Amino acid sequence: MLGNTPNLSKLLICSNHKKTTKLMGLYKKFGVNGNVKFHFISIEDVIDVMSQKEIAMEQNNLLEKYLEHPRNNITLDCDKLVFNANISEKDYMRFCQNFYRVKTSEKRKLLDIRLRFPQESEKHIGHYICQKVFTINASTNEFNKVFIYLCIDKDKNRMLHVVFTPRLFDDIELSVIFHHLLTVLGRTRYVQIFSKARLSRVDIGFNLPCISKASLIVMPKHNRCRVSNNYPNRDEQGYLYVDTESRVSESYYCGSQKGSHLVVYDSFLNNLNKKNHVVGLTSRVEYRYKLHANKEHVTIATLNEVKPILHLYSFVRPWVFKCLPIQLTEIMITNQGIASIRRAWEEAKLCLKKRGKEITTNKRKRKGLVSLNESWLFYEQSKLLLHYRLILLNPKSSSLMIKQFKARK
Repeated sequence: MLGNTPNLSKLLICSNHKKTTKLMGLYKKFGVNGNVKFHFISIEDVIDVMSQKEIAMEQNNLLEKYLEHPRNNITLDCDKLVFNANISEKDYMRFCQNFYRVKTSEKRKLLDIRLRFPQESEKHIGHYICQKVFTINASTNEFNKVFIYLCIDKDKNRMLHVVFTPRLFDDIELSVIFHHLLTVLGRTRYVQIFSKARLSRVDIGFNLPCISKASLIVMPKHNRCRVSNNYPNRDEQGYLYVDTESRVSESYYCGSQKGSHLVVYDSFLNNLNKKNHVVGLTSRVEYRYKLHANKEHVTIATLNEVKPILHLYSFVRPWVFKCLPIQLTEIMITNQGIASIRRAWEEAKLCLKKRGKEITTNKRKRKGLVSLNESWLFYEQSKLLLHYRLILLNPKSSSLMIKQFKARK
């Protein structure tokens, strides 16, 4: 886990209990036939809360501080890393025969290694067939694992497919896990394989504590992105809808989900429905690089060269909700899509412009859009990915390091 922990104390002073309670009260249980989940309550109730001046201004001030002054307020993280490495038959046999052989007693105490057959959804990875699945995790972090798939194609070519979520691991846990892979393959062979391993997916994102998903309206700055989706939708959650009803979007996908895309989702609601530990009202913004689908050739050796994208999206500043007609706000927050958001925003700008002309005092006119600080993003993303590149290509492990780490835990 890389990066300074944001100092949110000053930001959250303005997020008093009364306002947070109002925002967290915008959910209730829906369901039929035992399929019960939390979702946003009626659109009217959500708009009523979001358009209240004190709520709109608090959400606005928090979002501005997060995006315009991110250095001390948010932490960039890597939510998923997936890569494929070509291996020889000899490498394949080394994994099968030696993966359980952990060399030191301290490492044996820390690592939990399991072997299982692939599940139905894991049997085919591209044109490869998965034959074995190893999972490996640290005893200090039992619920988060590194998944290692051993695959083979019809021509007997072999591949290593690795999937994990870096932000959920301590750096030492990852170092020890990948150092074990290094001992299985041998240092020289490990570096040869992993430096050329091709990245399939990289997710870069950040959390927005105390920000409601209902407050987040996002548009790409460019016009190349024309595909979008949202959750919940009528096809998958029919029990939420009546004939004339829409729903407040809980997740918004900007771009085709088959390729690289932006996703903005309600992390608080996601954890609530998964019965995970709920830490409070939080939204999350991620850019998911589907490098293989986009036919981009990026290896672990060039991981830190993945181009930053998150600054190329504009967020509507939440203060506008206190000024807009209900109909426009409804279009923005329900069944979200690029076309509907842009159309509503064009109409909103006319309303805001008219309102601005009516202001006769010297009161400062607020801007309607805000974006993530570009220079901060370029620096932090390069630093973050370089950090994981070094862990993957030169993992370090010693008994003393493990003992000190476990003592801290």
